[in-house]
Amino acid sequence: MTRCHHTELLARLCDEPDAIGTTPGETCNRVHEPDEDAPRGYRPRPCAGEMIDSDGVSVCDTCGENNDH
Repeated sequence: MTRCHHTELLARLCDEPDAIGTTPGETCNRVHEPDEDAPRGYRPRPCAGEMIDSDGVSVCDTCGENNDH
């Protein structure tokens, strides 16, 4: 039973979202809303891009999202 308990605990911890990147050098980690045409049960993955400084604003180099405070 101990093994099962640890497995369930780890599964819950893995479902918590990572912090969203806000400053240059951090990973973006933003998750876009799922498309209505996505398969049932599909979970979009967080953006793996890096936040960069673009004219004083932190912007993701992959998805283009900016740091909205």
